[in-house]
Amino acid sequence: MNTYRVTKYNPTNRYENGVYKDQEEWTSYCDIGKRQGGNGLLTEDEYLRIEALYIDAILRFMKLHHFTELHVLYLERHDESAEDFDSYSTDDMKELFHSVQVGRSITIQEIRPFVKLILRDLLWARLGVIDQLVVTFGYDYYMYLHTNEAISSIKRRIENSGLFVELMPPDLELYL
Repeated sequence: MNTYRVTKYNPTNRYENGVYKDQEEWTSYCDIGKRQGGNGLLTEDEYLRIEALYIDAILRFMKLHHFTELHVLYLERHDESAEDFDSYSTDDMKELFHSVQVGRSITIQEIRPFVKLILRDLLWARLGVIDQLVVTFGYDYYMYLHTNEAISSIKRRIENSGLFVELMPPDLELYL
């Protein structure tokens, strides 16, 4: 399978070892309202715009594979007692948070609230259909898509939306 890193981080801003140069770039929902280096304050609108791009990228891959659902292959719940859980979680997100289990199918209609839980650091999960498509999330707003499908048309659409798609070297199978 090929592994693609999908991020908001421009690859031209990386050192040769792959480390991102701008250490003041926002990496979490919790950064809303904080100053981000020379980029000013991260607004909720800007955060939500970027979050939606990640979700749309997954939906594009699901449509490419003709999937109407992905399976939860691995799951970790984070602390729901965080003071902001109620303020930034909708009812559908709260229900998914409490009901999801490994092996459960996440329908295409549930992808949006489920991925929001992941991107907002309330869950960590690996989603997919083994040997066809696997979606893995890393720290600091990194997402990895593992697929055997050719993705050139989707890659262009994702990049035109404002995210970056990079083919990862084959030795990075640790993300599978």
